[in-house]
Amino acid sequence: MTDHPFGPPPTSPPTGPPGSFGEPLTPPPGPQSLRPIPVGEPLTGVPAPSGPEASGGWVPVPDHPVTRDDRRPWWGMGDILLSVPFILVLAMIMTFVGAAFVGGDQFGDVVEGGAVPTAMLATGLIGQQFAQGIWPIIVSKWKGLGSGPDWRLRFSGPDVGIGVLVGAGMLLVAGLAAFVAETIVGLDDSSEADNTQFLDDAQGTPWLYVLIFAVVIGAPVAEEIFFRGLTLRAIEKRFDTFWAIVGSTIIFTLPHFIGSGWQGTVVLFSAIGSVGAILGVLAVKRDNLTAPITAHMLFNSVGALAALGVIEEPESSGAGLAQLLSFLPW
Repeated sequence: MTDHPFGPPPTSPPTGPPGSFGEPLTPPPGPQSLRPIPVGEPLTGVPAPSGPEASGGWVPVPDHPVTRDDRRPWWGMGDILLSVPFILVLAMIMTFVGAAFVGGDQFGDVVEGGAVPTAMLATGLIGQQFAQGIWPIIVSKWKGLGSGPDWRLRFSGPDVGIGVLVGAGMLLVAGLAAFVAETIVGLDDSSEADNTQFLDDAQGTPWLYVLIFAVVIGAPVAEEIFFRGLTLRAIEKRFDTFWAIVGSTIIFTLPHFIGSGWQGTVVLFSAIGSVGAILGVLAVKRDNLTAPITAHMLFNSVGALAALGVIEEPESSGAGLAQLLSFLPW
């Protein structure tokens, strides 16, 4: 018998840790389920990848066809675009609902390009805010993990107080931003940068209370869910947090255009943009929407009081800044 060139053959199976040569891999007992694997967390017995492939850890191949539920959350920036027709349709429907509360002559003026009656403006605004607030919730149910994980829509008691403090600071920052912009562009009539005239026009009508609710409650809740929720998170998912704050601030600012001259638009956008940036940073830092909603409510409440004459209307943004300083509790 010829000797084996590499020595005698083994007479017993090799020993070693599970998974070594000659030892079969035994799957762990119990049913197996899939879950997202965070970066850097290896599966048991499988080394974590390194390099370009380490984008999300290794995930076992499912024993069934991959469905959308396996890929949740799969919402993204396209859902921001899809919101536009959804919001416009609901706002238009509610605007025409308001037509039931106006006379035929007033409605005829609207058709001919005249001013929109307060009733139609109020119902349309409620429809717009409802659509803004409900669309992210629909998207989350459809494509996501829930409004809390997806949009940071969580309540936090301590963040109510933080929101009040930040809201007070926003009044100062917005006033200062408007003052600087007004000085640079040479705006003579500060009313061109005023977007609350509709409240003053509604005085003496029952629709005033609807508009106050829309400004003080509806706008902060709906806009924070939409802009600091869906919009910021969708951009953050595609790019990063910095660009998410920048992008959501721009998208938040543009709908506040009121059709005034370029100087008034620059001043208004300076104030609104600074508010949007602060709210975006606040949502990210606090990881919830409680603080941004609270700050937004305080900011809009002061604006509504000024529009209704409860706070004396300033003649310029500079006067407004001084007035806000004297109004704050300190």
